[in-house]
Amino acid sequence: MDNRAIAVLGAYGATGSIVTKKLLELTDKPIIVAGRNLTKLDNLSQSLGARVTSQFADIEQPETLDKLARRSQIIINCVGPAHFVLDKVAIAALDCNCHYIDVGGYDILMESLQTRQTEIEEKGLVFAICAGWIPGLSGIFPRFIAKSAANSFEVESMEIYAGGRDEWSLTAGKDMVWTLFLDTSKISGIYQDGEWVKKSLFSVNKITLPPPMGKQIALPVFDSQFKRLYEENQYKFFGAYVSEFGWETAKALMFVKMFLNQKSEKGARIILKAINKECKKYGKSGMIHVIAKGEKNKLKKQIKGTIFTQENYLLHGLVSVLSAQSILDNKIVRRGVNFLADVVEPDDFMNRVTKNGFEYSIVEKGIGFEEAKDIIFFSC
Repeated sequence: MDNRAIAVLGAYGATGSIVTKKLLELTDKPIIVAGRNLTKLDNLSQSLGARVTSQFADIEQPETLDKLARRSQIIINCVGPAHFVLDKVAIAALDCNCHYIDVGGYDILMESLQTRQTEIEEKGLVFAICAGWIPGLSGIFPRFIAKSAANSFEVESMEIYAGGRDEWSLTAGKDMVWTLFLDTSKISGIYQDGEWVKKSLFSVNKITLPPPMGKQIALPVFDSQFKRLYEENQYKFFGAYVSEFGWETAKALMFVKMFLNQKSEKGARIILKAINKECKKYGKSGMIHVIAKGEKNKLKKQIKGTIFTQENYLLHGLVSVLSAQSILDNKIVRRGVNFLADVVEPDDFMNRVTKNGFEYSIVEKGIGFEEAKDIIFFSC
């Protein structure tokens, strides 16, 4: 039995504090809360009891990360933004034979770890990237729906809509800005008849999501966590969209893209101000909506799956804890460095989600298809 702890880096932040409390509730492991502010760490550990200890760790001081990793079976990184953290924590985990979970990380971390993929696999380690609500569960739930649909009919088309409106942190805002400046030829588009069809990043689908969301706008963003799902199945149509924001946020995104740069803190604040304005008007909410279409005996079939929450941060933290739980229970399908959606078994993971109070709905029916129309109002 491995008696090492689970470490939470950034434990006193909005996500990290939830992760720590959920680890106490859902595992029996000792927990290390880690970060730069020892006063906050000590206060947190003392408030949570004997299983929790505190330890100083700084992204810019590698020796402190090594000390943390040597005591840990799993490190859950809740520190960002991803382009600042890079692979600093992950490399410390690898060097100390420690599993690694990153609630963010995104493509920039995945790419930086590719040269270490064989080493990570040979050590039997799991490095799970994008292990949160969106992205994270937004990659697992489509796999779950695709599998459910395939049991009923031949799936030809997948549409995924995901988004969350909340009082996001400045770190989250910086990650949003960074994403805006990625190569749009690789992320902004859809797959149709086996071909990648590039779209403008600001090519908008007007859609109607299930209640309470209703009418929304959605931007085509092919998140890398979907890549393996598409490649394994080669659907005739595969589209992924960022949704659940209004024109205020859309205008802020366009302004930042046109006039600022990839590391702009000002840009992050502009986007967050717009999101917060919409939060006050519409309230906090998040949704993943998946539509699988196909045929059986020449009849058109469709399955729609939906997860809705008003507690984005709670679900964000919970997913990373369930990821750790899956590693401890050896309920994983792939070792090495991967997006969380490619690490866990979707049925098992969704069962863990529902056991913790978050439900989903699935509707299946025969249909007549009606395609959404593209409206391009800004070209990037």
